[in-house]
Amino acid sequence: MEIGLIVKYGKLVPGREEQAIALFAETTQWLEEQLKEGYITYFEPFFYTSGDLEADAGFWIVKGERDKVWKMVDHETFRWLTLKAQFVVDHLRVDWLTVGEGIPQQVERASKASTEFAFVH
Repeated sequence: MEIGLIVKYGKLVPGREEQAIALFAETTQWLEEQLKEGYITYFEPFFYTSGDLEADAGFWIVKGERDKVWKMVDHETFRWLTLKAQFVVDHLRVDWLTVGEGIPQQVERASKASTEFAFVH
């Protein structure tokens, strides 16, 4: 089953902008390698253009087969990139996502739960 990963971050830490930009390039290169090696099936960075730009400057979406993505996240390089990010961006957050065939499965579960717990008049 395919899963997703979202890595969100806020504004760059003042005085560490150059390191943040270098880390962005390093992360892009590493994710390109993960894509070529088949650990992931998709990745893309996004930047916010509205909202609370201090808390939400941008994010990465990564997708792939569950076991392979778990291995990638458990890889020392991923841990190192994440650790470095904690020093150059504010509000770093890493979350798992339901994607692909997991979406209709989750909707079906929610539909069954809503029927079970429906408010009765």
